[in-house]
This record gives sequence, C-alpha cells and structure tokens, in this order.
Amino acid sequence: MAILAEHKLKIRYEGGLADQNALPGYDGVTSIDGITRAVHIALHAYMTGEITTRATALKNASVLLKPARQGSFIFELIILVEAYPATTGIAAALGGPMLYDFLKTAFKRATGSLDAEPETTSLRKLYERKDPPLLVSTRN
Repeated sequence: MAILAEHKLKIRYEGGLADQNALPGYDGVTSIDGITRAVHIALHAYMTGEITTRATALKNASVLLKPARQGSFIFELIILVEAYPATTGIAAALGGPMLYDFLKTAFKRATGSLDAEPETTSLRKLYERKDPPLLVSTRN
C-alpha cells in the first residue's frame, strides 16, 4: 500500500467519568465505534465522490485506531490516504487542512447545521462550483 498522506484526528472525551480518566464500558466503546464509522463514511465521500451508508465501503484509504495514552481518554484515529480524492488532485496536495475542513463541514451538516460552510478557500471553491461532480449512491 503506497500511502500518499497521513492525518491524525484527536478524539477527546470531557466531563463526567472522562474527567477521572475513565469511560463507561459500553457507552465508551459504542462512541468510539460510532466516531470511526462516521469518519469512514465521510472519508469515503471525500475520496470517491460517492455517498454510502456503510462504513465498510472505504477504498483507497484506511482508518487506524491508536491506543489511549496512560492516564487519559484521548485517542487518535490515523487516516492513511492511498490515492487522490475524487474532488481534485490538488486536494491531496493541500493535505490536512482541507480534509479536516471537509470532515468538520460534513459532520456539522449531518447533525443539523445545514448552513455550515467550509473555511478553507479550496474546499469553498469546490462547494461553489456551478457544475458539481455527480455523487453516486452506493446504498444496498
């Protein structure tokens, strides 16, 4: 696997038991699983231009889970990009800021903030194109 880029997302839990360096077992594992699945689905759209509802559909990238450090509940998701995103070849060259902005905007819109706009100029230009690329649904 030829990796073109590696990006890290730090996931931090605050409040309640997390402030005591613990998480409820079931809820903690369910949360980590949900975050990972959401990143898979959004990353699949970023990489291929396809909309899917299955977290296992990701191609040309992978998400790895790094263990929490001793005494904390911060963990890292490592995103390994193997091919250029469907958006443009420039997207991979721009690296982290555009990917993070894409994920942040996608998650805000998915959770009800439909007016969320990208902050990076390059991504904003992609969103504003008059003839956006067709997104293919892979729903089964």
